[in-house]
Amino acid sequence: NKPYVIIGPVYSGSVLVDMQLTQAAQIPEIVGGEAAGITEKGDPYVFRTSFGQQFSMPRIGKYLHDTVKAKIVAALWVNDAFGKGGRDSFVKEMAARNIKVAADIPSEAGQADFSADVVKLKAANADVVFVYLHEEESARFLREYRKQGVKTPLIGVDTLLGQKVIELAGGAADGVRGFVGLTIEAPVASVE
Repeated sequence: NKPYVIIGPVYSGSVLVDMQLTQAAQIPEIVGGEAAGITEKGDPYVFRTSFGQQFSMPRIGKYLHDTVKAKIVAALWVNDAFGKGGRDSFVKEMAARNIKVAADIPSEAGQADFSADVVKLKAANADVVFVYLHEEESARFLREYRKQGVKTPLIGVDTLLGQKVIELAGGAADGVRGFVGLTIEAPVASVE
C-alpha cells in the first residue's frame, strides 16, 4: 500500500525484525521498543518513542548504589530481546558500581508459574530484587512473591509498576519501586 510511515510495533524483538524491512523499503517507522540494540544499529528510518535501556539502567544503578546502598542484588528477567538487553545493561551497571549480582534468573515470555524463581530469589539473600518482565508476567510474579512471603524490596521499570500490573496483581503490587522514563530523572530538558 506504499505507506509513508509505519507506527509500531512496541516489543523490542518485533522491532528488531521489522526494522530490517522498513529500512530496506526506506519507510520511516515509529516504534516503542526499549532494547538498546534498536538504536545501536544506526537505522535512520527508526524513531523510538521510549527511552532505551542505555538511559534507564544507569539511573537504576545510581539509585541502587546511592540511595538503597545495595551490595548484593538478584535479577529476574524475561528471556527475549527486551529482557536480554535490559539484563545485560543492568549487569554492566552493577559491575561498574561494585554491586554483586547473586542471582541472574531468566524467565520465559508468557510464563505462568514463578514459584521456583521466587525460591531462587529468596536463596540469593540479596538486598534488592531487580524485576524486568513484561506486564502480565510481572503481575503473576508479584502474586507469587507475596504468596511466599518474601520481604526483599523490588525494583523495576514501568513494566513492573504500570497500571495494568496494578490491576492484575492487586495488592501484590504495593511497595514496588522503579524507574519510569518520563520523570525528573529523564534526560529531556523539557521534563527536567
